Amino acid sequence: MVQIESVPRAQIEAAYFRSPSAANPQLINLITHMIKTTSLVVLLGVVEVLKVGQQIIDANRFTAPDAALRVYSLVFLLYFFALVGH
Repeated sequence: MVQIESVPRAQIEAAYFRSPSAANPQLINLITHMIKTTSLVVLLGVVEVLKVGQQIIDANRFTAPDAALRVYSLVFLLYFFALVGH
């Protein structure tokens, strides 16, 4: 039987520590891919919504001078509640 004193301290500490990537590298790759993809989709969604908002502002420039405030407030609330909801 091996006594605990004969095992180096670093080796004992390494036995208790397991990094998540060593446990399941496929899971880490999947999570990383999901985060990158989700960030890209959200970024593209924001750009598209802001473009449509700018078109609404341009179309109503003379009839509703405060359209920019209303549109950008609506876009802000839309994304704020979308983020808080998740």
